[in-house]
Amino acid sequence: MYLRCRRPAAWWFLVLGLWLLSGCARPQVAGVAPMDWTVASSGAYSSDRGRFFWGIGRASGLRSTTLLRATADNQAQSEMADLLQVYLASLAGAVGIDTSRPENRQMLYEMRQAVMKQARIVDHRYSDGSGVVMALCRLDLEALKRVLETNRYADAAVTKRLLREADQVHGKMADRDK
Repeated sequence: MYLRCRRPAAWWFLVLGLWLLSGCARPQVAGVAPMDWTVASSGAYSSDRGRFFWGIGRASGLRSTTLLRATADNQAQSEMADLLQVYLASLAGAVGIDTSRPENRQMLYEMRQAVMKQARIVDHRYSDGSGVVMALCRLDLEALKRVLETNRYADAAVTKRLLREADQVHGKMADRDK
């Protein structure tokens, strides 16, 4: 039997209401982290999946879920930028680059900007009821090394030393972050 609606506008309001309600639902993002990153801090980490950096951002106190998420994302990226600044300065020191010279500081800045383009927000967590959103920004060490390899910031010998020391400097940071 075929049902006819006497008020088609009512159906459209129902469909519109369901569509709006589904837009307010919080997206569920599958966890890609090898451990519970919500209890960790920003830093260098190693696992059986490789070596990586985490920048963790947190936002609360806003009514808009979209704004909360964007604020958490921005904070995670800022944490990642700070972490990379420390890592690249340590890496430069390990290979003997004088970071007090303006041209070397500029080189490190350009490296950090290029490497930050490889960092990605890979997960979000929403707290139940407290209005806190957390974001995870991840950067694989291999992606960082590819940037150093493909973009020549220094001569070939210095680049080779940077790539050789990259794992050791990451390992020292990962041990310190434990």
